[in-house]
Amino acid sequence: MQGAVVAAADQAWAEARLPWARAVAQRPAAVASPVDADDVAAVLAVAREHGATVAVQPTGHGAVDALEGAIVLRMDAFDAIVVDAETRTARVGAGVLVGDLLAALDGTGLVGPSGSSRIVSVAGLVLGGGQGWFSRLGGLGGEWLVRAHVVLPGGTTAWIADDDEALRLLRGGAGLVAVATELELALQPVADLRGGTIDVPIEHSAAMLRAAATLVDAAPGLALSVALLAMPDSPVLPEAIRGRSWCSVHVVLADVDEAALAPLRAVPEPLRDDVAPIAPGALHTIAGDPEQPGAGTGWSALVPRLDDATIDALVAARAEPALAPVVAIEVRLLGGTAPERPSLVPQPSEPWILSSIAPMPPGTDGEAQRAAVASLADRLAPVTNDRTLPTFLAGGPLSRALPPAAVAELHAWRDAHGGDVLHPSRLPR
Repeated sequence: MQGAVVAAADQAWAEARLPWARAVAQRPAAVASPVDADDVAAVLAVAREHGATVAVQPTGHGAVDALEGAIVLRMDAFDAIVVDAETRTARVGAGVLVGDLLAALDGTGLVGPSGSSRIVSVAGLVLGGGQGWFSRLGGLGGEWLVRAHVVLPGGTTAWIADDDEALRLLRGGAGLVAVATELELALQPVADLRGGTIDVPIEHSAAMLRAAATLVDAAPGLALSVALLAMPDSPVLPEAIRGRSWCSVHVVLADVDEAALAPLRAVPEPLRDDVAPIAPGALHTIAGDPEQPGAGTGWSALVPRLDDATIDALVAARAEPALAPVVAIEVRLLGGTAPERPSLVPQPSEPWILSSIAPMPPGTDGEAQRAAVASLADRLAPVTNDRTLPTFLAGGPLSRALPPAAVAELHAWRDAHGGDVLHPSRLPR
């Protein structure tokens, strides 16, 4: 192949193998950086010859297991972006970051799939069925995908569209079906885009959650999350947030009047309200997600209703000292428009999704964080469902995000097309 290969015996392997989520200790046989589809086919051929598997990590995100004996694919070289404003489509390489796509859309009056972070890959977000700022407007990740250029398990390359069953499975099946090298995405027109943060004291969390609950049937262009935050008193944190707790609301309005935010703005003692016009390329500034690799653990579940019982449980969990390692407990609004394209990931009937994160400080074993996350899941079990979306799974099995029939379809397709060469991360038997 033309691209670089770093094997386990090479000095560069120790660094090349590292994922973005450093809590996962990856030990692959090699890390390959293909430059074109022929390179990808070569890696698949070598893996099949030697009984190895191939795991696709476009940007190092998505790590869930040790990948013993696997070959990791880094897709950095696939970085092309072509936006066609007239047809409202974009073609992006499998290594393109969400932030780079959104920056390319500045000034076009169009938006595309976008999570809260700018440094995840578009391919990971889209093929993983990800949820983002415009999911209520254009659907979960895979529903933005029109067609894809892939290398199939046998090494052949092709553009696949809705007349090929593989595309529906790719929408949520990520690297379990084929290696995608390029994606063609539908874009959504937005004439007026606004976004920002509304913060209130932690004591007003219940009031803010009740205000958010009134927006459950808001226009599809409204994106909303409410996070109950508690930062440790750690010197690695900026002085402004060190040791502080507060309730933070992130909103994006795509052709939605700001009057829709009235219930949120009625919560007393606002600490911050910077909702204002924003360009697509600046959306990552709203959540301010970390952009450096680190270790952490978390848990997520769908929430059937944001009623008094759920709100009381969330507020009580945030106040529990034993859960202090969990720095963020967040609920996001789902729903919106019906999907236009068939996807392996069903649209949840639940209107909310809960997620949490417990960072692991350097030099710790993470036991306190894992225990706190497990305790949080136990506490909130009565008000959540034991299901989530694929990109919120962390190390959990796909059976928590896909119905049994979808998991069976993936197995059947892989069995029929030699898919065993693709690493079965999170795919249960």
